[in-house]
Amino acid sequence: PFARSGQPKAPMGCKPSVDAKSEVVRAQFVEEPETLYVKAKVEAAAPDPEDAKQMARIVLPDGTEHHLKIHRGTMGQDVAFIDIGDLYAKANAFTFDPGFSCTASCSSAITYIDGPAGKCLYRGYPVADLCRNCDFMDVAHLLIEGE
Repeated sequence: PFARSGQPKAPMGCKPSVDAKSEVVRAQFVEEPETLYVKAKVEAAAPDPEDAKQMARIVLPDGTEHHLKIHRGTMGQDVAFIDIGDLYAKANAFTFDPGFSCTASCSSAITYIDGPAGKCLYRGYPVADLCRNCDFMDVAHLLIEGE
């Protein structure tokens, strides 16, 4: 049901949007840094390190309002991860991200991956260094004991 606009693919960190009037999918940068437009307006407060329970407010085109949790990464860029895990249950709505380009697939306490920068860390160690400099027992100990 969605048609792509003629705009070029936006780089990582883009703010995907859907024009609620025309149902045309667009990937574009949005002026307000913590506001996303995804078939509805989602607003998040500026990051506050003291507040671990930040919430995003989503207002659907029919005017209904829902609150979603915001998570922060421990490494890399300081971006807001809006938890949409229960969006369908709360609002009978899904998000649409063609190409899976602006979506985090899971949360991990032991890995960090930044594909464009070529970084892949396991428990803080670059995986390439583990492959080059560690033997089987070192890696097994790291996997089992975590240090």
